[in-house]
Amino acid sequence: MYHMVREHIAGARFNKMRVKPVEFAWQMDWLKSNGWHFLSTHDLISQWDKWPEKSVVVTFDDGYSDNYYNAFPVLKRLEIPFTIYLVINRHDNDWSVNKKKGHSDGELKREPKLHDSEVQEMLDSGLLELGGHTLNHVNLLNEVEAVKKSEIADCAVALHENFDTKVSTFCYPFGLYDAVSVQIVKDASYSGAFTVEEQLCDAEKSPFELGRLKVSGQMSRFAFRRMLSTGRRKLLG
Repeated sequence: MYHMVREHIAGARFNKMRVKPVEFAWQMDWLKSNGWHFLSTHDLISQWDKWPEKSVVVTFDDGYSDNYYNAFPVLKRLEIPFTIYLVINRHDNDWSVNKKKGHSDGELKREPKLHDSEVQEMLDSGLLELGGHTLNHVNLLNEVEAVKKSEIADCAVALHENFDTKVSTFCYPFGLYDAVSVQIVKDASYSGAFTVEEQLCDAEKSPFELGRLKVSGQMSRFAFRRMLSTGRRKLLG
């Protein structure tokens, strides 16, 4: 799981969400050269429990413009499929306050977001798959059922209408959800959904509560390699 691929900002709150371009390129090259099989999120669900050994899915949350400028050239060079969980109303949206009211400095709001033309170019490459991430990056735990339904179901409709593409999976904003949210995702015809729980994909778990491994902008190369083998960013104990 990635958010941004860009240089850090001195003194910024969210540098853990910013993976430096040189490190992202190294990570993708390392995976490719060490025999990892890259799956799309569609492949992950459609090939359930039949994944090749050492399979990996590359996902990005929210829709930052650096995904196009810094990550896409690397992914295109290596022919790596990837998924972006795209917020519909992503421009001028200070959604970090939906998780913590104290996050009101507008840092994520100021980050440039993807334009539709950039998304379309990546779709045209055949490498990008789009996933639902709500209309407004809301905290689903704080919303009434009617709003949850609109945020979850309508974002898939909007993505299909804007880009004429199938939207098969969903990602819970902030990784926050409840049983009602899961049922709405199922009813909205998604085939699976991702959380931010730090865990390897387990075929015995529900495809609507899939964990992911978050790549931190402060992660060493050793820690990245260890995470891929253990499913943990940090050693336990």
